[in-house]
Amino acid sequence: MTQQRKSTKTLGKLGALGKQALPKRRKRGARAHAASVGLPPGKAVYTGDAAAGDLSITRWRYSREGLEVEERVAPEAPPTAEGRVTWLDAVGVHAVPQVERLGKALGLHPLAIEDIVDPASRHKAEDLSAHLLLVVPMALHGQDPSRGLPIEIETLSVVCTQGVVVTFQEKPGDVFEPLRRRIEGGTGRIRGMQSDYLLFALLDAVVDGWFAALVGVEERVEALEEAVVRDGAAVDPRPLYVVRAELASLRRTAIALREANFGLVRMRSDLIGDDVQPYLRDLVDHTNAVVDLVDAARERAESARDLLFSLENRRMNDIMRVLTLFSTVFLPLSFLAGLYGMNFHHMPELSHPWGYPALLAGMAAVAGGMLGYFWRKGWFRS
Repeated sequence: MTQQRKSTKTLGKLGALGKQALPKRRKRGARAHAASVGLPPGKAVYTGDAAAGDLSITRWRYSREGLEVEERVAPEAPPTAEGRVTWLDAVGVHAVPQVERLGKALGLHPLAIEDIVDPASRHKAEDLSAHLLLVVPMALHGQDPSRGLPIEIETLSVVCTQGVVVTFQEKPGDVFEPLRRRIEGGTGRIRGMQSDYLLFALLDAVVDGWFAALVGVEERVEALEEAVVRDGAAVDPRPLYVVRAELASLRRTAIALREANFGLVRMRSDLIGDDVQPYLRDLVDHTNAVVDLVDAARERAESARDLLFSLENRRMNDIMRVLTLFSTVFLPLSFLAGLYGMNFHHMPELSHPWGYPALLAGMAAVAGGMLGYFWRKGWFRS
């Protein structure tokens, strides 16, 4: 009885998901770039949907000897390292004028600023001579799991120059809290390394965030698998279509993350020391593992969909088999009933006192014989 209630509850959730529209997705493709059509190159235009507000900048300056954290830094403040590594954590790229002022203080090219404020910008790694620009997808866990996958993708832009690393986010909430704790506590090697290692640490936190978010994705796919195996064709197939479509999009995003990290390894910039190169190569290996996990989840979702279709086809075959058996049994009975229902005057069986019982007995014998034959053939078994 408990299992039945649990099954009913699961089906109710899946049915509710099936009745909903597809999950709300970020604008992308042509729609995402429609606002910048016709504008000159380098014109920064925000194409996302974040609320209005100012650019929030937090400055971290650290070395082996100490740490200084300053909040609400002005965009025009010179981001000088002063012998220490500086991390500028900027949140709110929708504030385009302030992002442009910060980019001017950093000496960024207008095309780089255009990519930073565009959440639909292509993920990439680019060498701008005095700067490195990386645009990577950051995976966040916590979206309502009743609407597709419990994962949200946000575009993160990272600018690295000598002694300074700047991260640009669209809205608050990121995957850098463990890194902040390591910097504050002075644990590990980060406080004794340069800005290139900070760049690696930030990208490594992004990849770790993907692993953490994919746990929820796997749980969602497992729930759908279990529902299909347990309840069979009674499961609404629409949630499987939603999850499968989102996994296909997630796979493209994970591949873009891999390409961006691999591009950073290949460019061999002077801003990245030889001692950091092994860490970046290991980062690419971890990104490959992310793509493999997304592929595995997608294959499981497709297998669950195929199993659901197979169960539905089997159910339809069972129904058609029963109907065919009944039709086959009643076919000779209909013939006999039609033959003796013609009511011709010179039909000797019509006037025989045992004609009607004999006909019924004959029809019963024919039906019983056919059913017995079908049973011996195993046509009644599933």
